[in-house]
Amino acid sequence: MKYYLFILVAVFLIPTPTHAIEFENRLPESVWEVEMRLQHTPVYDRAFNGYGEEAPLQHLMLWDREWRDSVVGKLQREEQRLEIRMAYGLTEKWMLEATIPLLQKKQTSTLKIESATAIQQKVLENLASENLSGLGDIKLIFAKDIVTTTTWHNRGGFTLRLPTGTTGTPRGISTNSTGEGHGSVGAYFHFNWYPLTHGIRNAFRIEGTNELVGKRETLKHLMEKKDITLQGIA
Repeated sequence: MKYYLFILVAVFLIPTPTHAIEFENRLPESVWEVEMRLQHTPVYDRAFNGYGEEAPLQHLMLWDREWRDSVVGKLQREEQRLEIRMAYGLTEKWMLEATIPLLQKKQTSTLKIESATAIQQKVLENLASENLSGLGDIKLIFAKDIVTTTTWHNRGGFTLRLPTGTTGTPRGISTNSTGEGHGSVGAYFHFNWYPLTHGIRNAFRIEGTNELVGKRETLKHLMEKKDITLQGIA
């Protein structure tokens, strides 16, 4: 039962970096496009727990532990993300894109529990304060323009995430490491519609990813992770 609950948490609760607006522009053959994005997540100490309720951040990490309400203190996080996106037009219709993230993560913890057992103490030690910086997981996209007219630009392709973020140890839910510790493969379709009004563009995107089997630590021991994550972005 806990295995299926873990899958549900992985699908619906683990935060996934996305952007409110995803642009897909046409790229001529042999042309490079380079873009940089800076994202700052200010200090936060609250999140939605395993029951979909807003609660202290540590309740998300400890959502399946009966003693979570006995923990006192605060868990805070902060993140800076610099993404370098490079795209290259292989032909008039095919393109290759790479997104390289550079991350700085800060976790501050004052969590403690009175008369903690050995397992409880181990769990809290794995949520201790730490500062991380380094390369995140690199994402590659191989895409093709399916329909290109004056009013439509539709593109589809395949995605591959490489586990290049090796700073920190991926463990538990919503890891504080720079990478997830395993790769993923997926596919997406992006639809652009240009109505006959200057300056307006409508877009719709749907994307699915299949997380590859890998090793991941829980907050107290090593386990094998076999979950599938589906993402829908509109």
